[in-house]
Amino acid sequence: MRYFLLLGVLAISSANAAVHICAAPGGGTVFQDRPCDSASAATPSQAKCSHPISTYQARIDSGAGKDEDRSCLKRLLAEQKTADLQAKKAAKDEEKRKLAEERLKRIEAERIAREKAYKKLREERMERNEAERAELLAMQAKLRTAQLQTLLNEQEIAGDPSANSVMSQKAAEALCLSHTLKTYRFKDPDSIRIENSELTQLADKSGTRYVMILDINAKNGFGGYVGAKPYTCFLTPDGRRLSGVQELVE
Repeated sequence: MRYFLLLGVLAISSANAAVHICAAPGGGTVFQDRPCDSASAATPSQAKCSHPISTYQARIDSGAGKDEDRSCLKRLLAEQKTADLQAKKAAKDEEKRKLAEERLKRIEAERIAREKAYKKLREERMERNEAERAELLAMQAKLRTAQLQTLLNEQEIAGDPSANSVMSQKAAEALCLSHTLKTYRFKDPDSIRIENSELTQLADKSGTRYVMILDINAKNGFGGYVGAKPYTCFLTPDGRRLSGVQELVE
């Protein structure tokens, strides 16, 4: 009687004993009634799955699959799905980055092209304006020269050709101004003002000649007068024509 009672107690104790699922040292899973140590404690989902998905799938399809095979297959499929999603996300992010980089490069190239086009237009406009201005100045200088020549011709006609009288101060100014306009380039020839003039005789190695000094004031490129500057021209000994040598002969 005592024997059967002891067997019943042992059976009840065994039925109530906890079952522990632990990782085997060589891989896989073992079931035991004692707690797993820290190195071998594992669940089917935590057990080491050292085979590829195809191996576990083949075992399950053949009917030889165990719980740990199903657990590993499920775990590996989940990991593969996560890896695929991460790879797709990384590829999508890389594509976005490349598109953004290409867009920035395109915007920069368009900006540089616009700046070059604007610069070219400005240069062409400046060249065109400069050419038109130079043409206008040349026409003004030509007109001024023609007017001065007319004045000189009138002075010649009014004077006595047979006499060696000296040209008048006004005619000498006109003659020297014509020479100055041809010799020097003024920004605005039409703005020229003679603020003072002096006609005198000067002796050098070429002989005695007349010298006309003109104090000329003219506008600069900004449209303002900069102050009078002296310009000199040499006349022939009779003072009626420009000398062939426009400098002192020492």
